[in-house]
Amino acid sequence: TVQPSIVTYNTLIDGCAHRGDMDRAALFFDEMLERGMNPDICTMTSLLKGFGRSNNPVRAVELYEAMKEGGYRIEERTRYAVINACLRGNDRHNAKRLMREMIDSNLHIRARTWIWMLETDIWCDDEDAALTTLREMDSHGVSMDPGTKNTLLRETRERGTFLRFQRELKAS
Repeated sequence: TVQPSIVTYNTLIDGCAHRGDMDRAALFFDEMLERGMNPDICTMTSLLKGFGRSNNPVRAVELYEAMKEGGYRIEERTRYAVINACLRGNDRHNAKRLMREMIDSNLHIRARTWIWMLETDIWCDDEDAALTTLREMDSHGVSMDPGTKNTLLRETRERGTFLRFQRELKAS
C-alpha cells in the first residue's frame, strides 16, 4: 500500500484551509501527527491561511506564537498569513504588532499589507491610527497607486469623517 507523505498531508491541509474548512484540516493535521510526521513550515503556513479565511485571528496568532516557541524558521509568507488573518478579523492590535516585528527585523512589508492596515483603521473609524499608518508608509517609502488613493479618499468622504486623513492623503 502507498503511505501518505508530508507532501500529501500538506496538499490536503492546504486544500481544506483554502476553502476555510478548518475542522477537516485539523483532522488531516492530527492524522499526520499520529503517523509520526512532523509538520513543516508549509503545513503551518497553510493552517495560518485557513484561520484567516475562517475568520479566526485568535487561532492564527496562537499558532504563530507556538511556531516561534517551537523553533520554526518563520518565513515572510508565514508572517503575511498571520497578519492577513488578523486584518480579516479586525485584530488591528496583533496585526500592527506583527508588522512592527517585521519592521524591527528590517523585513519588507508589501504595499498591499499597508493598504489593508489603512482600510482596517478606516473600517474601525480610527482616524488617528489611519494617519499613523499613512505616515509610517511614507517613512518606509511605500507608495500608493492613484486608484487606491482615490478609493480611500472616496470611502472616507462617504463617511463624512477623516478630514485630516483626507488632507494628508491628498498631499502625499
